Amino acid sequence: MAVDLLLVGREGNGKSSTGNSILNQKVFIPRTATSQVSSDINKRTATIDGKTVNVVDGLSLLDSSTDGVDNVRQTIGHAERALSQFARGCNAVIIVLKYGIRFTNQEKNAVNIIRSLFGENIIKNYGVIVMTYGDNFANDMEENGTTFETWCQNQTGDVRDLFRECGNRFVLFNNKTNDSKQIKEQFRNLMSKVDEVKKRDSHYTLDTFRAAKFGQRKLIVQSKLSDLQTATNNVLDFVTQSLRKLDESFYSPSNYINELDRLKYEVDRHKAFLEVEDEGTNSISQLKLQISITEASISTKKERHLRKIEYDNQILTSSTSGMTINAPPQVKIVITFVVIFLFSVAIYFFFF
Repeated sequence: MAVDLLLVGREGNGKSSTGNSILNQKVFIPRTATSQVSSDINKRTATIDGKTVNVVDGLSLLDSSTDGVDNVRQTIGHAERALSQFARGCNAVIIVLKYGIRFTNQEKNAVNIIRSLFGENIIKNYGVIVMTYGDNFANDMEENGTTFETWCQNQTGDVRDLFRECGNRFVLFNNKTNDSKQIKEQFRNLMSKVDEVKKRDSHYTLDTFRAAKFGQRKLIVQSKLSDLQTATNNVLDFVTQSLRKLDESFYSPSNYINELDRLKYEVDRHKAFLEVEDEGTNSISQLKLQISITEASISTKKERHLRKIEYDNQILTSSTSGMTINAPPQVKIVITFVVIFLFSVAIYFFFF
């Protein structure tokens, strides 16, 4: 029965070279060796140790926060096309990492993209980690003789968590070696890890990929966050400046309210736009928080001026209907005493 492997990883981590090492043939062209970056998805097959091995290469992981929505959509399309190369899906997703570099935010982001593209449990259920640049590892550990397995077990933080997530299915590859014994050993180590996956789960299929739409939509929204943040800043800056000018103006209370309603409409319209762009992924919570602060400011100003209009109307009513005024009991008592005092003074001067 054939073994179907999908290579994924960041550009420059050695995916194509790893594919060549697995198949023991130079059938994939490393991107760094070409003058132009290609988006081709390639499938190559070889029979090794009596096994038919299918390897698909060409899926590079971009940075969803900086590469733009078009590139992210393209990556999703490439992932779907890569899986369509297999008749039944893939047995394992080979996550290619590079030994000798820090596990940077870019590397962590690449791992998160894998989860978003293929589903949250893709690494746990189907992931096998291939650490490339094994020649550098051998040089670094030559003096103390530390094995790759011991080195992996000694890792901490995000790397340790990643190794645990994939069930410690990790292997070291030296893609530069011409030693046939080492090449065979690397292949057999990889196949033993792939066999662990095959015992646990069936193939990861194209239908499974298409069912992971939520994570893929979230990737698209995240790629738009920078532009959405800029648009939100522009709207809120405009509203804030308008509110400041409004406070310095001589609008009547009713006109002031109308201006506040106009600004609230602008905020509501942008908020509705963000909800559409969010596509139900809840990725814009920070932007919504910024908007809520401005909404609260508009609401407070409106309430204050509505109370002023109500009070002015009461004063106007009192002036046209005698001394009747809708006032608190304490105020009514004071007014009553003033009226009695003035009435007493008038009587005094009338008689004396």
